[in-house]
Amino acid sequence: MRGPCSASRAYGQRRCKRAILAFDHGGDGREAATETVDDFIRRQNIENFAFRLQTEGDASVQATLRKLLLEEMKRFGVRTEALLLVDEHLSRNAKRISAQTLVVEEDRKNGRATAGDEALLVSLTHTQTIFHGYRATLLAALERGEYD
Repeated sequence: MRGPCSASRAYGQRRCKRAILAFDHGGDGREAATETVDDFIRRQNIENFAFRLQTEGDASVQATLRKLLLEEMKRFGVRTEALLLVDEHLSRNAKRISAQTLVVEEDRKNGRATAGDEALLVSLTHTQTIFHGYRATLLAALERGEYD
């Protein structure tokens, strides 16, 4: 069996490395050949920043994470792949917000302290606002034909 990069060196070093990663994780490397290592890293950074925003209690760190998240999304460029990534996050965050809202309501109903749960809900809502705003920006750029 040939590896994903044995057929051609035309993909370049970064594309080849990304294909190898996919190959090592059960893929045949073909579908991953179009995603560079840079795109993979950006996608992972976006995942990391979004996750950290869910758990970070410090408002100044949250502000920094939101800034980093937005910068990383902008680096991903104006592409349909970026729109799909944003939609993925919007969907997941909507579910988290819904679940967290139920937790806060249940805490209030039972007379428990809700400060931490409410802070998380606010953070999730702010993150969702970032994704909604960036989605609108992406859609407008795609409609104008500004592709990267």
